[in-house]
Amino acid sequence: MNQKNYILWDNSGWIVNVKSFLPDYLAKTESVFCQGNGRLGLRAVTEESYCGMVRNMFVNGTFNRFSENEVTELPNLPDMTAFEIYINGHSFSLLKGNFLDYTLSLNLYNGKLKREFIWISPEQHKFKMVFERFVSMTERDLVGMKISITPLNCDCEVLIKTGIDGQMTNSGSQHFEEGESCVLPGNILQMCSKTTNSDVFVVNQVNLESYIDGWRIEKPFSVTIGRRKITAKGEYVLSPKQTLSIEKLALVITSRDIYFDGKQNRPSTYYKTYAETRGGHIFNNNFDFHFGQSEKTWKKVWNEIDIEISASSNRDQTFLRFAMYHLMIMTDIKDSRMGIGAKGLSGEGYKGHSFWDTEIFIMPFFLFTQPDVARIILSYRGKSLPGAYAKAKKYGYKGAMFPWESAWLDDGEVTPDWGGTDIVTGKAMEILTGHLEQHISADIAFAIYQYYVATDDTSFMEQFGYEIVLGTAEFWLSRIEIDAEGIGHINDVIGPDEYKEHVNDNAFTNHLVFHNLAVAEEFYDTLMQNNSTLLDKLVEKTNFNIDKCREIKEKLYLPQVNSQGLMEQFEGYFNLSEIDLTKYKNASTVGNIYNDYNMKMLSQIKVSKQADTLLLMLLLENVFPEECKKKNYYYYEAKTLHDSSLSKCSHSILAADIGLLDEAYKFFKEGMLTDFGDNLLSSDEGIHSACMGGIWQSVVMGFGGIRIAEEGLRINPVLPKEWNSLKFSIYWRGIRTEISINGKNITVKNEGNKSLNFSHRGQEYWLEPRKKLVFYSNNERE
Repeated sequence: MNQKNYILWDNSGWIVNVKSFLPDYLAKTESVFCQGNGRLGLRAVTEESYCGMVRNMFVNGTFNRFSENEVTELPNLPDMTAFEIYINGHSFSLLKGNFLDYTLSLNLYNGKLKREFIWISPEQHKFKMVFERFVSMTERDLVGMKISITPLNCDCEVLIKTGIDGQMTNSGSQHFEEGESCVLPGNILQMCSKTTNSDVFVVNQVNLESYIDGWRIEKPFSVTIGRRKITAKGEYVLSPKQTLSIEKLALVITSRDIYFDGKQNRPSTYYKTYAETRGGHIFNNNFDFHFGQSEKTWKKVWNEIDIEISASSNRDQTFLRFAMYHLMIMTDIKDSRMGIGAKGLSGEGYKGHSFWDTEIFIMPFFLFTQPDVARIILSYRGKSLPGAYAKAKKYGYKGAMFPWESAWLDDGEVTPDWGGTDIVTGKAMEILTGHLEQHISADIAFAIYQYYVATDDTSFMEQFGYEIVLGTAEFWLSRIEIDAEGIGHINDVIGPDEYKEHVNDNAFTNHLVFHNLAVAEEFYDTLMQNNSTLLDKLVEKTNFNIDKCREIKEKLYLPQVNSQGLMEQFEGYFNLSEIDLTKYKNASTVGNIYNDYNMKMLSQIKVSKQADTLLLMLLLENVFPEECKKKNYYYYEAKTLHDSSLSKCSHSILAADIGLLDEAYKFFKEGMLTDFGDNLLSSDEGIHSACMGGIWQSVVMGFGGIRIAEEGLRINPVLPKEWNSLKFSIYWRGIRTEISINGKNITVKNEGNKSLNFSHRGQEYWLEPRKKLVFYSNNERE
């Protein structure tokens, strides 16, 4: 076990833990060790309260807008994790007395959070304290908690207070009206509340059970009801070595849950009745039973998605599983009415909004491991098309212009207008991404095409896919400006590099738009041949004009490499000034350049926040030869600060593609440390969702060499010297395929019932069902 790091890992490859309690930096572990199931997310707060902690519980899709002056955000639901513990009349706190053998651990295999230590009270009495918690992957509205207290050298009296706290806010914004609290038969606590604007009805229920040495105590808790709070109190007397266990099962039901879809206008009594029936079912079983059921579900998940890395240390293996764990707990795999937040469900950062991160950095994980979930993710964009049409119309364009930040389907653009302080003017900085960072529409069309090629899912295309591609193409046709020489330009945009505003002909944007138009043309021709009735409906709905598309596509200016083999990031980039970036590239935290320069100044300097031109060469890899990628890699990496968590994975994958394996591994490792590293402030507002997808992509698409190319599936692995072997499975057009790589050979095994077609090192292969091909290091095959 590595003792130099704050967050540690064990030899199993499944456990992450910390051995230190740092009350000034609680947010780090609250975010990194968070739990969830895609519907519900819970920060890893301690049961006892400390100054600076942030108790957050979110349910996906329950967006609310506090006031007209604020944007829509996921509201912080009533808390059910807090416990007040009094021992011999004194409140328990790790800031009082002393403690030994402190460990906070998260088991990635089964999702259990466990905290244990020996607490030494100010009177020198010793107590073994164990706190356990899970968010059920089986019962998606259930949270289970368990506290165990064992006096080791004294008799003691223990008082426990816990319940439901509806006084929670989002950094001060209270999203819920005060509702009704009551005690139901069986001593079940219930709180009902409703969001102030979006009318989401929420029912919280809690069931409490007490045990001493495993024997259930029949004495009920006493209950008090206050303003937005309902509290149960239990009192116990323990002898030395006796163990008191308190089990708390908590249910969260909302009117926007998927099984109520289309029924949000039902009276509140409807949801209360449902919750009470649901509680009667769930509360018939205890903590261990429900955790066991959840553990079985997690086992099934890992059987589908797990990747095995053999290396001298289990660090990379554990951190990769950590990334996949977070991808699973942030994504609702059943409900296509909401997206994936940039912080998942782990904190208030970015207010639960979805960005292009989803399609470019997160969706590929699901596309290759659980294609049905990828369809759900993309269906969210299909269902939000009305908002995309409305945004285009608002800005004077045609077609579908997707919001930069998205929340609930009917919210439209939810990007805040103002952000941090301008270091020069002292005023708030205007956030322009919602207006100018328009490449998201082409990014979504790109993801649709990738999904279609990898799955051949024509039913999705007919439901949403074709319309998204034609609708976004029509937007670009109205957005492109034709100059006097007949050349098409896309002016006044922000590319992926957000340190550059109001730029013209951003290479990433223009090339992705060209791809968008080319795919629209391809789909139009296919539908003309195969389904003209559907095509007629789509043209009527999107106003897509194929003749205009063919004409403007050929006129669109596509930046090309110059005589030095370099592609200009945007018009005029090569004329910008240069400064010494060493100070900022070596900084331990991101965004330090804002301390010296404002956005206007940054726009005049050759410095990038994140991968821009290099991301283009990664996504549209067949357009650019390897030598071109290599020259641009060296040129732009020197000018990139990686101040976005999206950046390092892109550099890692591209470096692997062009044979720079040491560089690829360096950026893979640094990407892992975005949340896991020793920077105790890096994750205060939540983990970096897209970085989790990027870590997986670095392994599977970078070192594993998996790519959706023009010819179909491409498998070109390259193993870093730090690893002995790598094994993973993917789905390609319904065929589960296992790929194993070591220092001597590459094995591709078809585990499906259809023949698999793929390319390797420029050669095409057909692999029959249940057969395997072995490629040796000299490229011979067996």
